[in-house]
This record gives sequence, structure tokens and C-alpha cells, in this order.
Amino acid sequence: MKTRVRPWLGWIVALALVMAIGGSLGSQAVGGPTVLTLSKAKKVFVTKKKAKRTYVTKAQAASHLSAVGADKRYLPRSGETRVPVLPQSWALADNTSNVVIAPRQTYTILQKNSMAGSDVDFFAPVPVPSRIGGLAFKVVGIELCYAFPVPGGTSPIVDRITLQRGAPSTANPVPVSLSTVATDETGRVDNACTTFRFSPIALLPNGVVGVGLRIDYPSANTQVYLGAGSLILTS
Repeated sequence: MKTRVRPWLGWIVALALVMAIGGSLGSQAVGGPTVLTLSKAKKVFVTKKKAKRTYVTKAQAASHLSAVGADKRYLPRSGETRVPVLPQSWALADNTSNVVIAPRQTYTILQKNSMAGSDVDFFAPVPVPSRIGGLAFKVVGIELCYAFPVPGGTSPIVDRITLQRGAPSTANPVPVSLSTVATDETGRVDNACTTFRFSPIALLPNGVVGVGLRIDYPSANTQVYLGAGSLILTS
């Protein structure tokens, strides 16, 4: 009696296992695939109505920033702009001995040691593009701040400020064939900022432009501090 029942019990157990495995493969709990219904898709994707509430329309954008307001915030395509003369860019432009150039974070010290000196020339190149925003620019002025610390002898004199340009040099910050295109020879012994303006001078595509400075040192071991400076450009 027992030997007849055992084969049927085996088939029943095997069938139950097949049904259990099939059910587990289709079950969502073990990662089985599910059908994407319309209601589920609406929860996943953004509808046209929701998109209109999310993104800014052209009319809404115009209400936040008008053309007049934009002109006040961004660089104008006309008028003047300024390019700084960096304190670290100053270099000796002649062969005067015993000259020390000491750049600081916001200013530069131009010092003459050992003995007095006259007509000591310095130059600071300014990286100015010849065109900005598709417009050709010209130089119309120079701004420069300077100071004279209390010396042991006679104070130095800034006796010439110039706009100079020339061909770029790979071995020296001072351009080759340096020429002067605008000059102010007012002798300055005050601690001040000065603005030197002149007729517009076109920027050359492949040239170097910058500020030239000539200083007299009537006494040895005296200094000039050069602070903020800039070239004034116009379109």
C-alpha cells in the first residue's frame, strides 16, 4: 500500500515546486517586470500643464529684465571702459644701474640705490585686445596713482607719463622698437592720482601697448610708490 502512494506524492511535490517558481519569477517583489499603465505614466512624466507652471515664458522673462535694465547691468557696447595696469608688470626700460623694482600686492616700489639718477625710464605693458565684442577700441587716457614716502634727501619727481607701444619681445617685458605716442611732461611731486587724456589712439592687432614713466631721483636711496593705474579705452 505504501509503495503505490509514493510515486503520486512525488508528482504532486514537483508540480507544487514548478508553480511556486513560476509565481516568484513573475512577482514584483523579486524584480519581475510590470506593465506601465497610463495612470503610472502620468505620475512619472511631466504633463504640458505642469510644464507651463515650471518654465518661464518669454513674456514673464521680459517682465524681470527689460532692455533698459540689461544695458545698466552689462558692459556697454559704447562709451569708456578701463583696463588695469598690474603692479607686477613694471620693468626698467633703460640701462640705469642700482634700480630696484619691488612689486607688492596692490602697489609697486621703484627705488634708486647708491647714487642719484636722472631720467630713469620704466614701462608697464597692458594686455589690451584691439577689439572687444566685435568693436575696435582706442586708447584715450591713462590713470595713475603715486606716492612719495618721506625720504632722507630730496623727493623723486615723476616728470613724464606716456603711452608707448612697440613689437612684442620674447626675452623682455619691454617691447622692441618702443615708441611714444602720447606724452604728459608735467612734473609731479605730490601724493595723488592723476588722469592724462589725449586724442584717440588706435590699438594695433599684433603690437604691445603700455604706460611709460620717467622719474628723476635727485637723492640716492629714495623711492616712488605706484598704486592703481589703468588705460582708458573707448569704442
